[in-house]
Amino acid sequence: LSTTLTDLIHDGEQGREALIGQLDEGLDVINQRCQGLIKFTNAFSTISKLPEPRKEKINTSELLNKLQVLFRQQMQETGIDFTYTVLPDAGTLHADQYQIEQVLINLVKNAIESFEDEAAQKKIRIAAIPINSMLRMEITDTGSGIPQDKLDQVFLPFYTTKADGSGIGLALSKQILYHHKGTISIESTPAKGTSVILEIPKS
Repeated sequence: LSTTLTDLIHDGEQGREALIGQLDEGLDVINQRCQGLIKFTNAFSTISKLPEPRKEKINTSELLNKLQVLFRQQMQETGIDFTYTVLPDAGTLHADQYQIEQVLINLVKNAIESFEDEAAQKKIRIAAIPINSMLRMEITDTGSGIPQDKLDQVFLPFYTTKADGSGIGLALSKQILYHHKGTISIESTPAKGTSVILEIPKS
């Protein structure tokens, strides 16, 4: 994101007001994510020592918009169509903002990495849906999918199908959802795509 902002300053194609607006938005996201990462790295020394979530009321649209800003340049460069939808009554959730942000970042990164270079349609969709007392978030991609015999293993710590993967992301995400009294599950079809479903208490 910081590289993108630097490029915007030097390309000279943006009007002054538009440039200032994008810089302001981008720098605000960078600042918030830096603060979140500092707290995250200080607290998460190992996957088994998660701190208790510091829950607060979070605006769902603002949370997902930050995610869109954070990944905007990467989505454009890789030709991925990324959108989110927040249904009525799904406007807020009660959670630790930095932990939930980290879960969503992990999941979007996984979705981006699921696409083959020659994929005709690259889409990532996030839908926030109210289900009784829970907020359901569905992160869906049209990537390469996960073989059925691997689905039972994806949440195991240090298990990864990527050459340079750590096997931490999904295991950590599951722990975070557990501490929020929520759930995470995956549905996938090889060559068609994957949906990751989060359910988090709204209050």
